[in-house]
Amino acid sequence: DPWGSIWVGAHEKGISRIDPKNANRVTNFPPRFGGVRRADDHPPNPRDFFSDRPDHMWVASLDGMRSCTLPALRCLRDTVSPALANDLGVHAIAADAQGRLWAGADNSVLRYDNGRWEHVAGWPLGGIQVRSFINTPDGALWIATGGGGIVRYKDGHFTQVSARDGL
Repeated sequence: DPWGSIWVGAHEKGISRIDPKNANRVTNFPPRFGGVRRADDHPPNPRDFFSDRPDHMWVASLDGMRSCTLPALRCLRDTVSPALANDLGVHAIAADAQGRLWAGADNSVLRYDNGRWEHVAGWPLGGIQVRSFINTPDGALWIATGGGGIVRYKDGHFTQVSARDGL
């Protein structure tokens, strides 16, 4: 994040922030268990973090996507985007070379457009989990998957590279 903090997610333990500028002080943000879960609860199973501006961070989690204010980490789970209704397990988040936000879910790729997460048309690997993203200098976005090889996105098209291509 902009303050140099390190964010860590732990299975069913929530989020921890490590502050290297303050003797590696650890602040924990545990999830709430029992009772009715609220949209503003901290995620129980955070997977990835992305700060897109100084006062804001996205948290990808096994129960969806959170929009969080910094530095207090006040989070709100996205309950508006229809794409997240069936893709609750979000494993990765990143921005492409144009600054657009992308998220990798259990069975699709999502992009944040006009204030909501939308499925990206043409994703070739339904049912395959997206694990991470990386940008290359040519403007392509490469997407690592859990079992489907890697996928290149450039100029509005996905191209899969798998074991049959020599990967």
